[in-house]
Amino acid sequence: MQLTSEALSAAAASLETALEEGAEHGLRVWAARVDQALSVVEQAIWRRDGAFESPEGGTSLEGGRSPSPGTDRDLDRLRDERADLLAEAGALRWRLRRLLDNNSHAEAQPETICRRAAALLGALERYERDETWLVLEVATTDIGAGD
Repeated sequence: MQLTSEALSAAAASLETALEEGAEHGLRVWAARVDQALSVVEQAIWRRDGAFESPEGGTSLEGGRSPSPGTDRDLDRLRDERADLLAEAGALRWRLRRLLDNNSHAEAQPETICRRAAALLGALERYERDETWLVLEVATTDIGAGD
């Protein structure tokens, strides 16, 4: 199983850097940087989709076998979390476009965008932790099985 956890971590770090830089070079420059970082986050999340699927069917977590009911539930939960992460990144990019279009709605204000992006960063961190925990749980459950 080949995971791209580094890509997701790097994308989150890129978003965090873009947010921290602030609008000192102008709002348009800041919004463009945050938008680009969110695009990288979206791509990293998309690359995670199917990360646990085996080419032979089943899951790569369990050597191509069908996952146990517990693992199956955890995989479904991670799939749902990825969908939520993608939706939030897309919503933030939409808000950035509204901001660039000089829209004065509260949802398109930099403070609102920063607050929601910070929440997205926290969710990305939790997702990575949950995914790693699942991999470790399955790996350690298999150790000694059948002995």
